[in-house]
Amino acid sequence: KCIDSSSNCVKCVKNANPSDTPGKCTCTDGFFWSSTLNTTNGNFICNKCSENCLSCNETQCFSCLSNYLLTKDKKCVNVCPEGTFADGLFCKECNDSCLQCTGPTSNDCTKCSLYKYLSNETGSCESCNENCEACEGIESCTKCEDNYFINEFNKCQKSLCGDKCEECLELKICKKCMDGFFFFATNICQKT
Repeated sequence: KCIDSSSNCVKCVKNANPSDTPGKCTCTDGFFWSSTLNTTNGNFICNKCSENCLSCNETQCFSCLSNYLLTKDKKCVNVCPEGTFADGLFCKECNDSCLQCTGPTSNDCTKCSLYKYLSNETGSCESCNENCEACEGIESCTKCEDNYFINEFNKCQKSLCGDKCEECLELKICKKCMDGFFFFATNICQKT
């Protein structure tokens, strides 16, 4: 039973064990001392850490159970989220040009962020052509920014569909109007 916090214990509460210091208890792995008293018995208690967390306090996890990695936002995961890579027991940030990576440098990218492609020659992310959102190489755009389309040279060309067209095919063919607009006459978007 703890009289005040964990420093004046006679007998330890559930999920706590005696420590090496006489009269003191420590919470077992996966639990932390609560900062408030249990209202039913007046004792401090050991609360459970977040899922798969080995050591924590009330606000964050410090280490994870085996086979789990600690993320930047202090959560335990078995696979690092996109934009991070496994480094020991932690998920660390990829280089800014990487969407997925195996390490911290631009040469560790396995998938590039928007407007970039993974170069076979350099092994790093290189910029796509102007107005190209996704590409397989400097000369091969696969997706253009809004109001652009892929021309016969695999480059993005400004469409003539107008600014009320959400999706434009080829030079002048509007496939879908923006919300609040409808097709009028020959693929021209007008206000409803």
